[in-house]
Amino acid sequence: MLSAFAEPGVPEREFVLPELGGGFAGRTAIGFHLVDCVVHAWDVAATLGVPLGLTDEVLVAALAVARRVPTDPAGRGPGFAFAPALKVPEGTGPLEETLRLLGREPHAWPATGR
Repeated sequence: MLSAFAEPGVPEREFVLPELGGGFAGRTAIGFHLVDCVVHAWDVAATLGVPLGLTDEVLVAALAVARRVPTDPAGRGPGFAFAPALKVPEGTGPLEETLRLLGREPHAWPATGR
């Protein structure tokens, strides 16, 4: 994936992502894949009960993308790419906010830490 996204012209090239409803500019698709990697890395860490060791730079970048995901309940839940967004308490860190915006409850898996 890293090699494919590093090719010249990728940020401008269109990527078709049917699970998200169509084609997107490469730079947008890269952001989607970043969030996907971060969230699924957390899923694996949570399942194994181990900490997730991602840098603040990665977590802040993923959060910036997660904040742009539409939260309309009509497009969230079973059969959609994301679960309904959860409330984000004041002072929540970037990983937890990302998870909550995408419908995951991080406190259900307390062993993951960061």
